Amino acid sequence: GGRLAPAWGRGRGGGACRKKHADVQVSAYGARGGGPALRLNHVRQNTASCQKPRIMINCAQPVAGRCRPLQLVDTHTHLDFDQYDADREAVLHRAAEAGVAWLIDVGTDLASSRRAVALAAAEPRMWAAVGVHPHEAASCTREVLADLRVLAREPRVVAIGETGLDYYRDLSPRSRQREAFEAHLALALEVGLPVIVHDREAHSDVLAMLRAAVGAGLRGVMHCFSGGPELARQVAELGMYVGIAGPVTYPRATALAEVVRTVPLERLLIETDCPYLAPQAYRGRRNEPAYIRLVAERVAELRGIAPEEVGRVTSRNARDLFHPPNRHAEGTPPIASVDG
Repeated sequence: GGRLAPAWGRGRGGGACRKKHADVQVSAYGARGGGPALRLNHVRQNTASCQKPRIMINCAQPVAGRCRPLQLVDTHTHLDFDQYDADREAVLHRAAEAGVAWLIDVGTDLASSRRAVALAAAEPRMWAAVGVHPHEAASCTREVLADLRVLAREPRVVAIGETGLDYYRDLSPRSRQREAFEAHLALALEVGLPVIVHDREAHSDVLAMLRAAVGAGLRGVMHCFSGGPELARQVAELGMYVGIAGPVTYPRATALAEVVRTVPLERLLIETDCPYLAPQAYRGRRNEPAYIRLVAERVAELRGIAPEEVGRVTSRNARDLFHPPNRHAEGTPPIASVDG
């Protein structure tokens, strides 16, 4: 059996329809005696506004006559948000079905960080990052930082963040953003954890602050990367990772596409940043970790390699960044099923 590329088929017709249709999911397996054999996985009622019946073919390179599934890590989620309160367990189940081996829930303030730690303690495939988003930097007091320091030593915590600078929305004064970012970088160095960096329209200041911290041994990722190839090159030269999210699937994201083509694969991570920034196929709707497959497939397309290779290398990158050798033995991400 040769390789069947993943395909998403939609019914024809442009008008809105209120009827319910079935989604049919099919797995393709390489038949030993010739062409691929198809197995019906399940039929799911589609209750959304009509997109007609969708046929989802989940296939990867056949191995020993079978289809080899993608192995993925979603390095940035916000599953603690209330958008998932009604169906969080189902969301996690769909993530597992899509090949997500493990994921990181990233705090955005003290309360969110506490929720992330609690969720990670209850879900073996979930890990936590603790921090204060630049939008909330004005609330990042000494007391909050002291509480984050305690949370950072929890065994399920693998990173500090989300922290950084956002000069696009400026929801906190820039001076307070820089103070909070510097405090987070210092905390990451203190506890020996990588940092998850948010950067929007603040490239020069973020790079300057990171260079000083990297010189002291800091590691981390520029998450949901929004810059161009030159910024990505500088980030990679610092030894940082570049996080690629749903916008890479957008037709007009030409600069981001060039970033994916040019940055070494060993410096890339993939993420959803859910509930935000759903891939093009789901744009405008709530994002979720299962959609990380679409990010991986687009990265593979841009680089001219198989999605399995993207999954293998980016999963290894995630393991290398978020599980340094000195982390707690009981806090080992479940990576046995991830190659590399």
